[in-house]
This record gives sequence, C-alpha cells and structure tokens, in this order.
Amino acid sequence: MKGDRSLTTNSQFTTLNSQLPKGYKQTEVGVIPEDWNALPLIECSGKITDGEHITPQREIDGYYLLSARNIQNGYIDLSDVDYVGLDEYLRIRKRCNPEPEDVLISCSGTIGRVTIVPHGLECVMVRSAALIKPGTNRFSGRYIQYALQAPEGQKQIFSSLNQGAQANLFLNHIEKLCIPVPPTIAEQNLIARALSDTDALIESLEQLLAKKRQIKQGAMQELLTGKRRVQGFETGKGHKQTELGMIPEDWIVNPLGKILSFKNGLNKAKEFFGFGTPIVNYMDVFNHNGLMHEYLKGKVYVTPEEIQNYSAKAGDVFFTRTSETVEEIGLSAVLLEDVKDAVFSGFVLRGRLMNNILNTSFMQYCFLSEVVRKQIKSTSSYTTRALTNGTLLSKVVLAFPSTIAEQQAIATILSDMDLEIGAIETKLTKARQLKQGMMHELLTGKIRLIDKGNT
Repeated sequence: MKGDRSLTTNSQFTTLNSQLPKGYKQTEVGVIPEDWNALPLIECSGKITDGEHITPQREIDGYYLLSARNIQNGYIDLSDVDYVGLDEYLRIRKRCNPEPEDVLISCSGTIGRVTIVPHGLECVMVRSAALIKPGTNRFSGRYIQYALQAPEGQKQIFSSLNQGAQANLFLNHIEKLCIPVPPTIAEQNLIARALSDTDALIESLEQLLAKKRQIKQGAMQELLTGKRRVQGFETGKGHKQTELGMIPEDWIVNPLGKILSFKNGLNKAKEFFGFGTPIVNYMDVFNHNGLMHEYLKGKVYVTPEEIQNYSAKAGDVFFTRTSETVEEIGLSAVLLEDVKDAVFSGFVLRGRLMNNILNTSFMQYCFLSEVVRKQIKSTSSYTTRALTNGTLLSKVVLAFPSTIAEQQAIATILSDMDLEIGAIETKLTKARQLKQGMMHELLTGKIRLIDKGNT
C-alpha cells in the first residue's frame, strides 16, 4: 500500500519509536501497528467532490437533494429535505453520483458530520455536502466514516477550516485529512462492523428512551388533569367544568398565590461564591424536578441573616426566573430533603407552601403539566430575555386531587416511570462510553480483530 507516512526520519520520533511497544510505529495520526499506514484521504479515495449550486424544488415526487443539514453522524436525516426533478438529477449525477457505501461529509453550518450513503437512497447533493468515494476495493467507506468521526479525525477537520467570516470545509482540506488505515479491507470491515454494532445498540436505546419519555408525558397529562384516575380513587361523582376544563368533581382548583408564597433569591458578588453553604442554583432547577443534597454542587458565603432570609427547606419549590427562551421559563424543582443552611440563587424564585394542601412528591410533577406550563409561558414577559416573577406565578391556576393519598399515588406512578427512564439513560451513557473506548482502541490498532471465518 502506497503512502506510508511514518515519521521516523526526525530524531525526535526516532527516540520516541524506540520506546514504543514492539510492532508499533509513530505516525502523524499517532501510534499505529507497523503494518498499518497513515494516509491522506486523496490516497484512500477514487474521487472526492462536492455537490452542485442549485435552487431546490419542494416536489414530493422528485429526487432527494441532500445538503449539510441532512448529514448526521451515522445516518441521513430526511425529515427536512429538498428535491430536484429528473433532468436536474441526471445532470448533477454527472458531477457527483452518490452510491451505497460512499462517504458523505457536511462542509458548512454544522461541519464535520459524517455518514455513508445507505442502500436504496437515490440522491444528489448541493455544495454544502462533499462525497468521498472509497478507492478501488482496498478501502471501506464505513471504516473511513468512523475514522473521520473519531476524535483525531474531528480534530484534523476543525484545524483545517478556513478562517473567514463563515467557516467552510473545502475539497482541498478534505483531500489532506489523514487517517490510520489497516492493510486489508477485511480488517477495515471488521472494525467498522464492531463499531456499527455498537451504534445499533445506541440507536435502539435512544429509540426506547424516546418512547418511554413519550409514554411518561402522556401519563402526566392524563394523571395531572384527572382524565385518568389512579385505581382505588375513582369516586363515581363525575366531573365538573372549571376554567381549566373538565376535572374530577372531587378535585380542587386554586391559583398558586393561594398555595405558595413567593420570594426572590439571593444576589451576591462573585467573590462570595465557591465556598460556604450549599445554594440552589438555576441549573439545579433546570436539570432536576426533585432536588437532593448531592445535587447541590454550588457554594456561597452568606451571613446568618441571609441564611434566614433566603432559606431553602424541604418542600420548597423553586422556579427558573429568567431565560433566553420562553420554553425554559418557570421550570420547577422541589427540594426533597432538608439541607443544612441551604439558600437559593437570585436566578430562581422560591415557592413555599402556606398550608399542607400539596404533597411534596406530587409537587415534583404538578407544575410541569402541559396546562400549567402553558399558563406560565403565556403570563411571562419578554424583552431581551423571558422573565417571570412571584406576582405572575401567583395567577397560574392549578388543579389537583383533594386528598394527599391520591397525590402520592400519582407521584408514585410517575416516579416509577422516572426510575425506568433513568435506568435506560444509564445504559445509554455506558453504551456511548463503550463506543468511544472502542473507537480509540480499534482505530489505533491497540486491539486487532480477527475474522474467525477465515482462520
């Protein structure tokens, strides 16, 4: 195989090579096996080209005209795609003719996303996408995809971009990108297959997670409006019409101002942060609907008077007070346990129960229902940022079961769903970490794969 780019002429690398494990060499893409090569893509490809500059048509019966936005890591996204007619399609294919297993890379916008052309997809491209055709039968397109997705490949892509007003990845940049290449296409395919199997696991977990989240969202809308009652709490009294619509006859409707007393949080100069007592911060509320001591990573130095004035106690509910978007305004989280001397930030609002009408576990969910979120967003103000305050939140109306027992039963169902979702999220995180580790080991030859069918 031509183009061995081992850097052994330089005395620095000669010294380094003497310290390498037997059978490995130092190259410009790092340490790789001696029988591997470090090759620029121009030597791995039969053709590298970009697409046509063309005005697309929104024709349902046309041919796919792919752009950078359609290229995702590992797949083609056709949810928002342009089309061309047959004449344009045939004309463009004379310049760029994507075929199965060819490599596509995004060259503008979100740069550096890489995938292969799937079987059965008839398409052409615009200029924001580039095509890499693997050379002859010695190079695997799927392997090239993973080599470019790897951290070293991405590092090269972004270090090669032009520094103009709008970053672009040009063909001459792509041609010079260097990847580690096993000596046979069989070994390349084995590596690609192992990583593809991990991708399939990740995709299945992502789909399962999306499904479970959707199921939970549906359950929240039904349980938190009384459209679906927990078994054992059906009273047979029917429903009643309220300003929130039809709800169970034995449920209560109250504005939050009759349930919670609101208070703005603590504002301190930056030199007071990083040490002292725990503080409930914006991101704590944004990331969790139930807060435990372990989630409160922020610290602030406060006086005893400030601890008293801005205290955070179990059962307090906190709302995001300001955000760049209306969608993120008024998100809530409940403090589920007492945290000694805890206070709360000026970027959140504290709502403290004025009576025992709401269950703490239930409060993790009731302020996140669609009917409540809609009210919070519609009452917020917006100039350069979305804002809410205690006065606005006090007007938001909440419907809830009259008994603590039913509130707890609803919270238990939703909490169990959260646990299931959390378990899937953990598996997904581990699968992604596994892939990263596999990419590092397999794409550097630290682990070699053997085709058992040929041994």
